[in-house]
Amino acid sequence: MSFKKSLQDPLMRLGRICLLLVYFLTGCWLSTPAQAGSFFGTITATTTAQALGTAIATRITVQADPDNTVDLFVGDGTSQPIQLTAGQSVTVHGVTSLWQVYVKSASATAVANFIGAQ
Repeated sequence: MSFKKSLQDPLMRLGRICLLLVYFLTGCWLSTPAQAGSFFGTITATTTAQALGTAIATRITVQADPDNTVDLFVGDGTSQPIQLTAGQSVTVHGVTSLWQVYVKSASATAVANFIGAQ
């Protein structure tokens, strides 16, 4: 086992622990990273705007789940002007965290899928 490999294993464990901590603090499940510095998740949006989570991210893609029957709106804490129909997505650049991106549904609930990169 190389020195580099021996450091990567504990770091991967630490990353998984951090993801679990995010889940318990926000109620939003983030999966194990798909690649270094990226993650994805799902949140059920209601008619009240809510942040996607708290994880650090500089680029976030939000998709209105293809099975949604109502539109999803994406924006910030003040307004959500971007309207997505089922299957559509938008990528937000220049943010520092998931808490800067908010979603809400047109009515009832809508599922928002997202992927972020650090």
